[in-house]
Amino acid sequence: MSGKRKTTETDRAQVLALLSAGLILQNEAAAMLGVSRQLVHQWVRATAIEPGAARARFLRGLLSDDR
Repeated sequence: MSGKRKTTETDRAQVLALLSAGLILQNEAAAMLGVSRQLVHQWVRATAIEPGAARARFLRGLLSDDR
């Protein structure tokens, strides 16, 4: 199989949802889709998602769980 798979709007939306939930970082999103980190950064900027803040919220939630 040669060439890259075309990124669909569904792929983009799913990755942005994961980013906004703090479940993945931008470099992970880029690797998952086989696109550049710069492209993911452009998507994030266009949607006003703050992946760093989302990740911090997610991690705080994990740490505050009483287990």
